[in-house]
Amino acid sequence: MLYVRETVLLAEWAEGEVWTRAQFDDDANLQRLATALREVHGLPLTGRVFDLQGAARQYAGLLDAATRDAAAPHLALIESMRGPQILCCCHNDLVAENIISTPRIRFLDWEYACDNDPLFDLAIVVAHHGLSSRQAGVLLDAYFDGKSERWREQLATQMRLYDALHWLWAAAYASPAQEK
Repeated sequence: MLYVRETVLLAEWAEGEVWTRAQFDDDANLQRLATALREVHGLPLTGRVFDLQGAARQYAGLLDAATRDAAAPHLALIESMRGPQILCCCHNDLVAENIISTPRIRFLDWEYACDNDPLFDLAIVVAHHGLSSRQAGVLLDAYFDGKSERWREQLATQMRLYDALHWLWAAAYASPAQEK
């Protein structure tokens, strides 16, 4: 059962296999993942829109002075982008450790869940796990019923945004300023 308030909480225990990077090498898993993502993206809107620029500014604010210059291009890229045109309920943190096969695919750790562009979830899967162009095509084809080419450019844009935000997040939490 899914409850939506200020955060999204799952109220069900699920035993299963937590994914690793290796699960993404199986095309059948990518297809199953696309199906599970379409289910999530079909849920009602949460009422909270992902604030990419706000998150980027928050992470940049945590950086020490030595890291701020290196962060500037990442922050500039994110600041230059407009908000999502298509919104749906998104997980926004689809790293392997947040995916579990029960044998159905389920998602863990809904801390960042809110309304966002569905391609951002797909971009996280592709960019974070270093999927090949072929693997990205399998995921997109499964998600978009064989019409992956139409969405490649938008996926690439969302991947650039994810990479920039992830860089800022990683730098913020590696920053000596966070050790205080």
